[in-house]
Amino acid sequence: MNSKIEARIEAVKLALNVEGVTSENIIEVSEKIADFVIGNAELPNTYDSNSYLKEIMGKVATPSPEIEKLRMEREKALTDMMTNAKHKSDEKSEPQEAEKA
Repeated sequence: MNSKIEARIEAVKLALNVEGVTSENIIEVSEKIADFVIGNAELPNTYDSNSYLKEIMGKVATPSPEIEKLRMEREKALTDMMTNAKHKSDEKSEPQEAEKA
């Protein structure tokens, strides 16, 4: 059980199996069972079973600053390389155009 609500639900299920429990006393019996089961444990009122998954996905979706810096450096290097290649291509095509004229 990960929350007080889950403990209470289980307590009601258990109380239904106790001899002598009626619709009049099921709340009282289930509260006693829940109190016994929970004891001194600190449980949240509710529990999101996907919270751990959400936490992990948040970490995966957010790259570290080092990785982001490396990605930006590589992106800049690729852009510079493409720009240089285009300039070289333009320089080669200019003399050919002058010969045609």
